[in-house]
Amino acid sequence: MLILVVLLFLVCWGPKLIFPIGLEIASMLKLDYFTQELYFIRIIFHLIPFIHSCINPIIYSAMR
Repeated sequence: MLILVVLLFLVCWGPKLIFPIGLEIASMLKLDYFTQELYFIRIIFHLIPFIHSCINPIIYSAMR
């Protein structure tokens, strides 16, 4: 179960933490990073940690 908790954490928080690095690299390479698709991806990546917070109690209650 601990592996599941760690994997869920990485899957939910990883994109939010890595995406700004990709945007910074895109700005250094002078690529167009203000597109509608990237905006929607940014919104999704910011909402995934909330899903993690909702799933956490379910996982911990199942561990009991």
